[in-house]
Amino acid sequence: MSNEYYHNYEDAINTMRQYTSAGIPFSLTFMKLSGSIARVEKAILRSMSGTGINAKYRLQYTNTSTNEYRSLYLPLLMAVNDKKIRLKR
Repeated sequence: MSNEYYHNYEDAINTMRQYTSAGIPFSLTFMKLSGSIARVEKAILRSMSGTGINAKYRLQYTNTSTNEYRSLYLPLLMAVNDKKIRLKR
């Protein structure tokens, strides 16, 4: 049962880093600021950009299907490769 979910963001980020290091795209599911759900089928991480106050809360990625540089707020990340994030309380 413990492998059904990520119980923290660090484990999810580590998984994304491993895939990125191996050159393997992964899928992301996250909530947009508008409240809608977004899914990126093929993404890889990219270096953090910016030093603004919210930069540490943003995840920078490249959508390899469209070659677009995108970002999302880490607290809005819902799943990586369909493995959901369910934080322990």
